[in-house]
Amino acid sequence: MSEKIKKAIDWMFTGPNIAGCTNLAISTSFYTDEKFWVVEEKIKDGEKVSAFITVDCKSGIKAPLFDHERLAKALSKVSGKEIDSHKLPIQITHVNEDHILLRYEKISYIFDNNRLSKNKMQINPEWTCSLDHSYALIKKNHNLYQKDFKSGKLSRITKDGKKHFGYAERYEGDGDYINDLFMGIPFPTIATFNKDGSRYLTYKLDQRHVEDLYLLQNVPKDTPSRPILHTYKFGFALDADVALQQLYIGNTQKNTLIKADIPQMAHCIFESIPGKPYLSTFTIEGDMVIAYNIETNYKKGELYLIDTETGTSKKILTETSDTFIFNDFYYAFTYADRAYDHSNNTFIYGSSEKDTLIWSSNRDGYYHLYNYSLDGTIQNQITKGDFNVTRIVRVDWEAEIIYFTACGLEKDDNHRHNYLYSVNFAGNGTKQLTRLKGNHIVNMSPNCQYFVDTVTTSSKPQTTYICDVQGKYSIEICRAGIKSLEENDLILPIEIEHIIDGEPVNAVLFLPTNITESNKIPLVEYYYGGPQMCNIPTQFDRMVTFGGYAQSFAQLGIATVIIDAPGTPGRNKAYHDQCYSNLGQVAGLDYHVKMINKICEDYSILDINRVGVTGHSGGGSGSLVCLVKYPELYKAAFATSGLHAWELYSDEWGHRYMGDYDAENYRVNNPELDVDKIKGKLYLIHGELDDNVHPLNTMRIVDKLIKADKDFQFLIIPNRHHEIQSHPYYQRKLFEFFIESL
Repeated sequence: MSEKIKKAIDWMFTGPNIAGCTNLAISTSFYTDEKFWVVEEKIKDGEKVSAFITVDCKSGIKAPLFDHERLAKALSKVSGKEIDSHKLPIQITHVNEDHILLRYEKISYIFDNNRLSKNKMQINPEWTCSLDHSYALIKKNHNLYQKDFKSGKLSRITKDGKKHFGYAERYEGDGDYINDLFMGIPFPTIATFNKDGSRYLTYKLDQRHVEDLYLLQNVPKDTPSRPILHTYKFGFALDADVALQQLYIGNTQKNTLIKADIPQMAHCIFESIPGKPYLSTFTIEGDMVIAYNIETNYKKGELYLIDTETGTSKKILTETSDTFIFNDFYYAFTYADRAYDHSNNTFIYGSSEKDTLIWSSNRDGYYHLYNYSLDGTIQNQITKGDFNVTRIVRVDWEAEIIYFTACGLEKDDNHRHNYLYSVNFAGNGTKQLTRLKGNHIVNMSPNCQYFVDTVTTSSKPQTTYICDVQGKYSIEICRAGIKSLEENDLILPIEIEHIIDGEPVNAVLFLPTNITESNKIPLVEYYYGGPQMCNIPTQFDRMVTFGGYAQSFAQLGIATVIIDAPGTPGRNKAYHDQCYSNLGQVAGLDYHVKMINKICEDYSILDINRVGVTGHSGGGSGSLVCLVKYPELYKAAFATSGLHAWELYSDEWGHRYMGDYDAENYRVNNPELDVDKIKGKLYLIHGELDDNVHPLNTMRIVDKLIKADKDFQFLIIPNRHHEIQSHPYYQRKLFEFFIESL
């Protein structure tokens, strides 16, 4: 391996440069109205160490959450290992004023700052517990059981569950099912409790008619062995049958479960992806259920109010779209960033006492909040204007104030930067609560009096503050340390915006240092063709850990560009709708091409004759499409784990963004139709056990390329799932390919 490539790999993901940073993406958790805890990192004697810190919002005082030395000694005693107090290998599961609950080596302990004791309630990670840990729901043999921790009694709740038609079970086609089995990752019983633990929501999942899909593990062990066949349910867009969920409501005091009187839901009521909103929730009092049933093609959604005692329901509103309903703005902007508070991941808020439903919709062209009565009568539109509400942070029901983040309201800043605001239910008195320019990651106290504000941009590291909602003070408590990046030639992005064919198109450009005008350099576009999320990083940690490999390419003297064009969210609905039934344009390819030409005109150091493209998953398909449709611009493509046939990917994805299955429309949007037009160099990679984008997607392209007598490179990585980018062999091949091709 050359020294240049080694330096490039050092910049990848959790490589040594990034691993040397501190507090890149802190996560805060409130445990009282005025206190939260956080893991704070520091460099001590050249090593990164961490400490569990509690912060008092009122005073701004930081203190250790517990006695680290004492806990380390106690853990060393029970484990027989030497535990470093600065690197405690624990997971905190609960905090209160008197003690913490922690998990160490799969065992739950209680630590009261003096004594470590084994928790009498050994909670299995596959159980789902009420907030007060009074009850746990357990799935076993496709049926549901309830454990009462006070009495120790285990009650069987259902008896009619069976394979692929069971209670609280996981949909096997969620994209990680085989991966999690392979890695031994536990998956919890799928349910959610109301606040006092008296009720819970779950479902009975019918996967019986979903077609089987297969993965063959050819190298299951280092020793000779027969291949292992992995079988799972996965619905394709071309299939007639989809998985269906019937909502159920449980009563923990009565050990009963009743079926909600609403139609079976064609999409997951509960999502396994962190941060993606649930489609079903309790009212704030916990006495009613609000459930959103979206049709398979996402053109119509019906909201139901359900009585928790009887299961009877009434439809209270209907949402429609000529293209697709998009209720995922929180997910589109934050993805699964751990800095965000994912404990509150619903977009539906209701109160039976207030007779109020806070509803979110982009029906007027932007994503806004609406005030409804629980009978479905609209009272008023709460937010209005050419901006998008991205997330409801908290609702103060007593004061009737909503705290929310939105992007695009501050016209003098990046339109994708989130700021925190408050507004009353009537839509009056909107206040901006965050002032510093940048993207704001907010976690608010339960009493809505304080919030933790992490401010960042793609070029500005995170700084975290405590603020009060009255604007009286803002106290810095933590900031990212990036010395290891600065010492290794950190490249900051250049933000670019142009109007192309009447539409605003955004890009970030990374130019290597030590370049001269006399030597033009190649340009690689990092492409993602999925229409569900924005690609340009708005946070510093995302820029360096997943910024299109820009830092790595810079070590090789290669510039990088990332583009968001029409077909992606973040602006208005019409902008996003350009992807509909048009996935062959992979989120605005024509605009990408014109943007690259404009950038190369503006920056003469860039060589328009040496442009490459790389991408993974939706970016794998996007990279291949670039080579197929614009061979005169893109000279090389490194396309990995691509979904190259929309009809042979998730039914939810295909139906939502392509519409109901139409064989001809799906066919003309697939790149395999035109692979004979490829002129540039192509490298295809796929993981052998990819249960998200099945390897058949890439194998079909390989078949078409062979039939077209095209030269290309192809690699299957054994025992690897959808996540292959961290594989060292992948990384070496990525950089070698572009050195040789450009």
